[in-house]
Amino acid sequence: MDLGELYVRRLIIHEVPKPADGPVGLSEIESPLKDEIGLYFRERLVESFVFDRTTILFDPASDSPVPAEVLTLLTEAEPDLLGRSQALAKHLHDRQTGATSGGLLMVALLEVSGSRGVGILKLEKEEGAHALLKTVGGKHTIDVELIKDLFLTKKTRVFKAAIFVSAISQKAPTKPSTETAIADEALGPDVDSKTGEAGISPATGMEAVVADRQVERTPSAEVAQFFMKFLGCKIASDPKTQTTSMVEESLAYINEIPDPTKKSRYLTGLVADVAKPAETINVSTFAEDNLDEDDRDSFVQHLANKGVPTTSFQKDITSVKSFLEKITYKFESGINVIVPTAAEGDVAVGGANDHTVLTVTGKLKKVR
Repeated sequence: MDLGELYVRRLIIHEVPKPADGPVGLSEIESPLKDEIGLYFRERLVESFVFDRTTILFDPASDSPVPAEVLTLLTEAEPDLLGRSQALAKHLHDRQTGATSGGLLMVALLEVSGSRGVGILKLEKEEGAHALLKTVGGKHTIDVELIKDLFLTKKTRVFKAAIFVSAISQKAPTKPSTETAIADEALGPDVDSKTGEAGISPATGMEAVVADRQVERTPSAEVAQFFMKFLGCKIASDPKTQTTSMVEESLAYINEIPDPTKKSRYLTGLVADVAKPAETINVSTFAEDNLDEDDRDSFVQHLANKGVPTTSFQKDITSVKSFLEKITYKFESGINVIVPTAAEGDVAVGGANDHTVLTVTGKLKKVR
């Protein structure tokens, strides 16, 4: 994700107080987006990610409606920004507790380097600030000029923000505008500084990043749990964790195969693929190159269900070096045969489903 060319195409803002402070103030039309206002919101949004950018993925265990609404906005031919954003505002209102601050929810349709994106921003509302709703053509909307003056001054940072961008090149539908993107040399391709990955969701072909200015960054929690739970997202794993998970879950799948010859062939392919000098691993490509056709889909689905990306991700073999150096054949009788991967070609595996024959060819050096 390259935020160097980000356009705010459409924008809507809702007032979301704590439930105890009153109902959600829903806008009934999109906010008028004059060129100056669009550029201003673009600048404030991008600024949030200059020094605070964390790669995220949708969490399949979450019950949040945000992932479904975001994916719909990314894929609809004519995105219903009003309806989708109202649903997000109601969800945020329902999730807020006494420990969280009320404020504003901004949902924007973006264009990022030629692809459609969705921006979600949560901004605190100052105590005592007057009502922000105004009437345009008989319908309520948020006064964006007032928001600019009250909340988005140069001294105020957007507190929480997330950007989701489709990996498929598809521009966001826009109302007539002469808005142009602000050149920003400080931003380049979005590779997270900690994970080294691009944050592409294996299930959706989507890139996503989040920033939260209210939380001090720690090794265990870079982003407030509240905002992440609202989004229905989780922090993307680091390359070492993803590589380890890929190997472990691949082994789990392979070990369920009853045919010993196939099991050995898949295992050899796994070792060779992970040990390659390439900087990335691609589960789908591995399956295509090493597994029989009738096993490929179930293998990829197994890894996806376990949270392993099925598209390319950065590789780190630090935790799987011992696996790459030797293969252990464990028999039910208690016999274990350890074979260095460099000598794997001297071992042949055969037999039927319930009877495995392991043949070692070579000159016997000694026994002990």
